[in-house]
Amino acid sequence: MRRSSALLAFAASALLVVACDEDRPTLSDPVAPNMYGFNLVPNATNIPNAGSARFQFNRTPAETAPESITVTIRGLDSLSSGFYTLWVGDSLGTTFKRAVGGVSVLRIDTTFNEDGTPIPAPATIDLGQLSSFQNGSPRQTFTIGISRTTAGLAPSDSMQTLLITIEDNNAATTPNLSRAPFFARRGDGGAVPATGVAFRTATVRFGNYAPLAIDQYAFVGAIRGRGAFQGPMLLVNDSSLSRPPRGYFYALWAIKAAVGTTPGDTVYLGEQRSPYPRRDISHRDADITIVDPAVVISVPPAILAGSIRVSADTLGLPADFPWKGFTEVWVTLEPKAGFSGRMGLMRIANGFVPGVITLGQRQ
Repeated sequence: MRRSSALLAFAASALLVVACDEDRPTLSDPVAPNMYGFNLVPNATNIPNAGSARFQFNRTPAETAPESITVTIRGLDSLSSGFYTLWVGDSLGTTFKRAVGGVSVLRIDTTFNEDGTPIPAPATIDLGQLSSFQNGSPRQTFTIGISRTTAGLAPSDSMQTLLITIEDNNAATTPNLSRAPFFARRGDGGAVPATGVAFRTATVRFGNYAPLAIDQYAFVGAIRGRGAFQGPMLLVNDSSLSRPPRGYFYALWAIKAAVGTTPGDTVYLGEQRSPYPRRDISHRDADITIVDPAVVISVPPAILAGSIRVSADTLGLPADFPWKGFTEVWVTLEPKAGFSGRMGLMRIANGFVPGVITLGQRQ
């Protein structure tokens, strides 16, 4: 009898240990709420990698050194505590000078004619001669014209590489190469012909600049993942992500659609973290350090797995049917120098909230 009592006591203690697992019901509440899942759909939009840098050469006399650079780039997010700053330098990345250029913004709004047909309404805004700026928009295309005159360059100064860094202030005199997410190399535009067209156009890349092209990193918006609602809890697990460019991090959001006169809402769920059981490890600095060797790796630069788990009550949502009206969950790439708690432009993936949750039928 004593042996049986001991075995029963051991079994009871084992059950208590098992009950601590977040994926199992507790002994006091053995019936867990239903779980309703969804898939994350890769949907990389507004990634600012569709720009170009046109390196112009003189032909009187023939020159092989660029005399001006015309940059077009769109998808820049607005910054609150940093400045996009322009630099030109040599092909080896050993010498850079801050560049002043004429900056203009093309914005396309929409108007409607008398029949209700939408009509694009482009408008160009001249921002003047700048070497740094903060504002951006998904509907704005920036055009930047840099010449030796505007940049204050001598005939011997090189214009083989363009950098746009994110600086802490607008008075930087040397580029912060640890936060140089936008760059273009004249050499990527091909060889300069002896005659004919006197320019070469290279792609403005979004990622991490390095003096040697073999060491540079171009960001790719890849992701896989799933999420689920269970009572007040929302759990999202993702995997196979590229590491963010330096100065950026992954964040998650819940989107509530506007209905009639009731406005919509965007709720910040938090920055990406490591999966269970290491959810106390934030991935905010995964751009610059191996925050969790189990899931963040250097070669290739990737985040093997990430997660976020939040309870509706910590977000200030109603106690009854807290997720009612929410239609999507988004994973975005956010600039660290951006506006805290405000969703940026770069969407990496989205997941559609199950209908029973949106309608408030099962929570």
